[in-house]
Amino acid sequence: MKTTATITGFREVKIAADAISDRLVRGGMRDALTKAARPVTAAAKRKAPRETGALKKSIRQKAVTDKKKGAVTIIIGASRNVTAAGLDGKLRRPANYAHLVEHGTASRGVFGQKGKEIVPGNAPKPFLRPAWEENKKDVEGRYAREIGESVKRRAKQLSRSNFTPGQRRR
Repeated sequence: MKTTATITGFREVKIAADAISDRLVRGGMRDALTKAARPVTAAAKRKAPRETGALKKSIRQKAVTDKKKGAVTIIIGASRNVTAAGLDGKLRRPANYAHLVEHGTASRGVFGQKGKEIVPGNAPKPFLRPAWEENKKDVEGRYAREIGESVKRRAKQLSRSNFTPGQRRR
């Protein structure tokens, strides 16, 4: 006696499994990197110059996910959402001048004309690069410890949710 069976829907099951797997890994990476980068953010805040405190207040971290590359990036820097009063009382966004503080500015003025004043630039006061350099090893270790736990937590969350492939998170 000959028996035949036809299985349909395997392609859909594979697509669903791949979608869950990708979401699980990206979510775990995002959580692990966010936690691992916190010491760098805290160190950058400590090292930021404090003329007004606006730059220190504006330093934040943000996670950005690239689904095509399957990569997660943590961006640490001055947030564009923070506005604070400068020494002259005018409102300023620290994100507009944070790079000038970090790297310094060149001297400026009219060159080659007699009687014209040349204004010296500002010396660099690095705060982001030193924060990264002093915490680099700690970040790598924290990420290695955290990635497994983060993926497990995400798997637990996905198992409780009613996730279907192609569905957006709320």
